[in-house]
Amino acid sequence: MGQSGENWLSFNKNRIDFAIPNEVPSGQYLVHIEHLALRRPSGTEFYFSCAHVEVQNSGKGQEATDVVKIPDMYDSKTIA
Repeated sequence: MGQSGENWLSFNKNRIDFAIPNEVPSGQYLVHIEHLALRRPSGTEFYFSCAHVEVQNSGKGQEATDVVKIPDMYDSKTIA
C-alpha cells in the first residue's frame, strides 16, 4: 500500500497493541484511531475507527483535561 518503502503499522493486522499509562484512572474510554492517506492529488483520504475500552487499574491520576467532544473534534475549516 502506498509508495514503495512505506508501511502502515496496521496493514494486514487484526489488532494493535498500545500502552496505557499507569496513572490513567479506571473507567470507560473511547480510543480514536485514524489514518490519513495523502497519496491522491484529488485530496486526502480519511480512515477512522473507534474502540470502547475499559481500564481497570489502581491509577490515581486526575481526570484528563485534554479531551474533546466527538462532534466538536473536527471542523471543516481546519481539515486540509
